[in-house]
Amino acid sequence: MNETNSLAISVGVLAGVSVWVTGLLSLPTWLVFLAWLTFFFCGLGKSGLILQLSSNLWGIFVGAIALYALSRLPDQIFIAMLVIAVSAFTIAQSARVRFLSQSPGSFVGFAMIAAAVQTTALPIDNVTVHGPIAVAVGAAVLGSLFGIASQLAAFAIRTATGGRDAHRSGDQMLLREE
Repeated sequence: MNETNSLAISVGVLAGVSVWVTGLLSLPTWLVFLAWLTFFFCGLGKSGLILQLSSNLWGIFVGAIALYALSRLPDQIFIAMLVIAVSAFTIAQSARVRFLSQSPGSFVGFAMIAAAVQTTALPIDNVTVHGPIAVAVGAAVLGSLFGIASQLAAFAIRTATGGRDAHRSGDQMLLREE
């Protein structure tokens, strides 16, 4: 079986499983999908995992600070524009740091925390297990686990079906090679 088909089967099955798991954990499935896609964008394997988690978590951190500041400052469009502009600049500049070099993953993390505030309907400073920060961080971690699982499952499917280059490791087989 080729790489595309083995990955499609793996992701398709695990996407269904993720709906069940996120239901059990009370996490929005689509937030997990955002982290999961970041894992693939960052290149898979250990290096992709490090980039995905660090960039998503950095974006969540920057976003949480921005949203906290906005919750404490006067509700004026120019203040919001300034806070968001500074946040975006900070994320873009952080790409100079090796483990934050995939700034799109950080912007995804920022979007994850903003979405978590909206879906939980709780303020950013609610630090309970159901608060937006816990939801966003939980989704980032769970998304990375699904990313790893889908990569390994695709490799197992490809190997089991005698696909070309099935002797290579899962890190080398799919999408970017490390």
